[in-house]
Amino acid sequence: MSVYNDDVKKAEAYIAYFTFQENIDKQQLAIKKCEATIAENDKQLNNCKESKNALTEIIAIKDSDLQSQLSSSQKELDSLNLSLERRLLEIKLEAERHAYDIEKLEARIDKQKAYIVKLENAQLSTEVLANVTGTVDSIYVISGEEVSVGNALCDISLAERGYTMSFSVTNEQSARIRVGDIADIEYYWYGETPVATVVSIKSDPSSRGQSKIVTLSVTGEDLYNGQNISFTLGSSNKGYSNVVPNNAVREDNNGTFILMVEAKQTPLGNRYIAKRVDVKVVASDETNTALSSSENLWDYVITTSSLPVTEGMQVRLADKDK
Repeated sequence: MSVYNDDVKKAEAYIAYFTFQENIDKQQLAIKKCEATIAENDKQLNNCKESKNALTEIIAIKDSDLQSQLSSSQKELDSLNLSLERRLLEIKLEAERHAYDIEKLEARIDKQKAYIVKLENAQLSTEVLANVTGTVDSIYVISGEEVSVGNALCDISLAERGYTMSFSVTNEQSARIRVGDIADIEYYWYGETPVATVVSIKSDPSSRGQSKIVTLSVTGEDLYNGQNISFTLGSSNKGYSNVVPNNAVREDNNGTFILMVEAKQTPLGNRYIAKRVDVKVVASDETNTALSSSENLWDYVITTSSLPVTEGMQVRLADKDK
């Protein structure tokens, strides 16, 4: 009986062992399944993390692009706002300027209206006074005629400005005339004989070098525009006493002058010094100029020099043989 009980106990122990071993195998299998599930979940988790990182990077890139676009758009908007403010300021200034101009025009219009009213209320005058003294040469209107603004009423010769007359001569005839010559007036029975002086001799552009135009200055009393005067010229030696070449006449801020040579004695001989003499041009032509001066014009006048010459400089006279 005791042996049977031992066998039963052993059998029960074996059954319990195998049952426990089976449970262990089942638990290990379940553990492996869990491990596989965990591994699969870890894999999916890693995939999700990678997807998340990729999405985060894409979002960061897009956010950077959006920020850049937003910054560029903001700059463009600021530039447009600045241009708009400048244009509005220009429009405002232009409007103020136009308003000022309109005020000035309105003031001028009011002034003209007042002047018109003054003229309308004033007594009409039939007398027109000239602002110069002279002789009426021509009249272009008649009594009662309506005259428009700007139209000439008459021509007035100003006697105080003197008269001139010009005529053409051949080159051969002009050789006997010089600036400063005084013409001999003939057959003048109207009072005191006028004085006619040659003031210029110039080439006649219409003659192709075959003749010259001589201009005379005429002074005297009872002269009038268009008057005929007979005279002879070129038969006498009358003229200005001080005539120099044109290149001897100089000008600066103090007026017209010439440079003359003044000799000074020194132990080493004569020294020649340039001296300034102020003059007044009386008449001139293409080559010569007639002068007048408060000083006596004598000795040598400097016409040309190898170097610029100023007053007080020591000069050397040119060798006549050269």
